[in-house]
Amino acid sequence: ISNVQAFDHPDDDGTSVDVLWSISDADDFSHYTVWAADQPLTDLSAAWAAFGENPERCGCLKVNKQWVDEEFNPIEITLTTALYGSEGNMMSITQATPQQIQPDVELYVVVTVHDFAGNVHLTDLTQATVIPMNNEMDVEPPVRLELEALNLYDRPADDGSALLLDFELSDASDVGTYEVYAATWSFTSVGVGTLGPSTPIVTLDRFPQLPLSIDVVAGDTPVIPGQEIWAVVVVRDTSGNAFTTDLVAVSAQSVDDGVDAKGDYLPDVNGVTLTWVDEQSILVSWTLSDDDSIENYVIYIAEEEYSTTLEAIWVADVKSSNSFLITSENFEDLTNATAWYVGVTSQDSLFEKQALTPVKLAPYGADGGDDGDLVQADEGVDYSSLLTTPNLLAAGLFLTAIILFVAVVRTRGTQRNRSKSWELQEATWGIQDDQGWGDAAAPPAASPAAAPQQAAPAAPAQPAGQAENLYAPQANQDIYGRPAYQPSQPVMQPAQNNDLMSDLGIGTTPTQPSNAIDTSFLDDLL
Repeated sequence: ISNVQAFDHPDDDGTSVDVLWSISDADDFSHYTVWAADQPLTDLSAAWAAFGENPERCGCLKVNKQWVDEEFNPIEITLTTALYGSEGNMMSITQATPQQIQPDVELYVVVTVHDFAGNVHLTDLTQATVIPMNNEMDVEPPVRLELEALNLYDRPADDGSALLLDFELSDASDVGTYEVYAATWSFTSVGVGTLGPSTPIVTLDRFPQLPLSIDVVAGDTPVIPGQEIWAVVVVRDTSGNAFTTDLVAVSAQSVDDGVDAKGDYLPDVNGVTLTWVDEQSILVSWTLSDDDSIENYVIYIAEEEYSTTLEAIWVADVKSSNSFLITSENFEDLTNATAWYVGVTSQDSLFEKQALTPVKLAPYGADGGDDGDLVQADEGVDYSSLLTTPNLLAAGLFLTAIILFVAVVRTRGTQRNRSKSWELQEATWGIQDDQGWGDAAAPPAASPAAAPQQAAPAAPAQPAGQAENLYAPQANQDIYGRPAYQPSQPVMQPAQNNDLMSDLGIGTTPTQPSNAIDTSFLDDLL
């Protein structure tokens, strides 16, 4: 590990310390081990041989994660245990015992990296020192930064719109933040009631990334070529103590090198999509650029539409990743009741592209009303979200039910038409349904003149009306409307008795009735 930092833990009684270190890029990484003792730990070979990573003897802390986020930021943990001995030489480390961290006792901190095979470097370790402090009684601010620790200079290869500030970190164990003040006039004091700026242009954490680019100073005044700028750095501890007077200031002027600092030569970031996550956070995704010069992707957000980064609020810088989750922790004003414009721009080692086209995300649960997406309003309503599997199954079932309903209605209508047709035939031809299969046919109606009990000859044709009345009662029909089967009867040719046929009123002409026949007896029969 090349970079290890240790600080006093804020707002405690001096019984813990914070340790930060840069991550390892080993492919066979297994874990980190954090050590702390009241004597130097640059060589752990003796301690490793005596008790190794036994937590009951070493008081060390094992960390199994190689990194904690996709930005590969330094890892930070809090230690509450350290090794304490009575002698101040390396040989006594094997006799030291783990104890709770004690205030006002200087500690030495190292971090070792282990692989899966158990290999580890135990000598020439990078070491940090820290003094735990009781913050409830801390009233002493960190010392001021000296002139040699500050460096303000022109940003190279730009249009003269920015300066770079670099400085050495404070040796104080309880450093909380670094406040940077800059203005277009000379000053040595800051805060309300002084000749200097009342508010810092930026507040950095206790492990900042330097150098710092300054393009705007006090009063929202932009840096321009040839304009001299003064800057100071105030070191504030975790208890809020800081020197704000008699500060050391540095100054410099920016130079226009004839290079476009707006970054228009950088490629646009494509494929930006926004999604609400858990109703409270916004997931931003984009397509990584093929340009090898791109080092960071910078995310901006605003409630109104914008076209440059100067009109939006910076959220985060992302390295080697194509997504970022905006939460209330990294953007305090985030709410799901407001529409947001989120943009992603690219950045190389010198500049950041200022021009960008943000994407609008409607409030959570919005259905495209007045606050809906303007792009969606121009493109029309999108119904693709309705084409889900449950919706398609429901539509299929509904369509099947409609088809079945239509089929049943048509079938019943056909049967009803058939019944009406059959009734019409019954009314027209005198056809009647049988009472059932095997029912005996109704006996013929009795006539006033009894006919001889013998086979009757074939009856001559009668008028249509008379034939219906005479023979309709004897029609034999089954329940399905079909004529019942009639067995063949032998046909006999009896001797014709003209007198008898004359008495019965039946003419000898088979096709037409005789005008001389008296048909009055038919009225009696009817």
